[in-house]
Amino acid sequence: LFQGPALCRAITSHKLTLVVTPLRALMQDQVEELQSKGFVSNVDYLSGDRMLAETQQIYRRIQSGEIALLYITPERFRVRSFMDVLYQRLRMDGGLEYVVFDEAHCISQWGQDFRPDYRNAVLKCKELRENYDLMFAMFSATVTSQVEADIRSFLPEIQRLGQSEEEYNPIRQHIGIEFNLVAHEDSARIAEIEAFIEKQKIDFAKSCMIIFCRTHRQCEETADLLSQLAQAAAPNSVLSKCVDKIGFYHAGLDADLRNDVYEQFKRTKGVEPLYILCATKAFGMGMDIPNVHYVVHFNPPSVLEDYLQEV
Repeated sequence: LFQGPALCRAITSHKLTLVVTPLRALMQDQVEELQSKGFVSNVDYLSGDRMLAETQQIYRRIQSGEIALLYITPERFRVRSFMDVLYQRLRMDGGLEYVVFDEAHCISQWGQDFRPDYRNAVLKCKELRENYDLMFAMFSATVTSQVEADIRSFLPEIQRLGQSEEEYNPIRQHIGIEFNLVAHEDSARIAEIEAFIEKQKIDFAKSCMIIFCRTHRQCEETADLLSQLAQAAAPNSVLSKCVDKIGFYHAGLDADLRNDVYEQFKRTKGVEPLYILCATKAFGMGMDIPNVHYVVHFNPPSVLEDYLQEV
């Protein structure tokens, strides 16, 4: 929705568009997709796990005007070297094309993924707009009336597009939802998931499944128990096809391992795929993985907005 307009307008205006996004994996995924379409030199991202030499090279490309679309995390606005480079580019171009906030509900204290640095990024960009020309664009699938009101307290002139407040429903019509009552013990929940997989006759050659868990430990234990069941499953069962294809993902893993798991679950060519991923909500926000056809909650999220975002 914003990549095309930003890149097209940059051809004549030469202005930079900043995309603020919460997850490194999300920005890397979008950048790689654009680069595969031929936007090799004018699109890039900055994250905390990039090497110093890579970051410095990107800074030089920002200063020279080469980069037209840059993905960053909100914390980047606290990095002095980045702000110095950004001010140089602003003075050169007279402003920015757009400042895009992806997963904009993170700005709101009422949002399920509120991050103070998101709010700081908005305030910093408002300061920039006092002296330079720029436009705000915000995207989210879960903007409740409370979240919208909170965003408007910072940007009162922002216009809502798409669903109206009265029509708001983040659950699309093609998504089916069902709830099953199970015993409190983890073993009962695991058995219910196994039964669901077999009942649905899931074709894991075409589909994959996320199991959302609340804690790091629960992710790892659930993945381990399902792996044991897969190894012990009857040869003609669906779960038997998932041996060595069940993994876990949470913020406690180091960056390289998280990236490896992400590439496996995304089924990147040449990588051994994962069929089932046990993950905290650190995974999933805005991920572009089209074949996630099954989402299971090991236990209910603490707030409804978490549930809606994960679905």
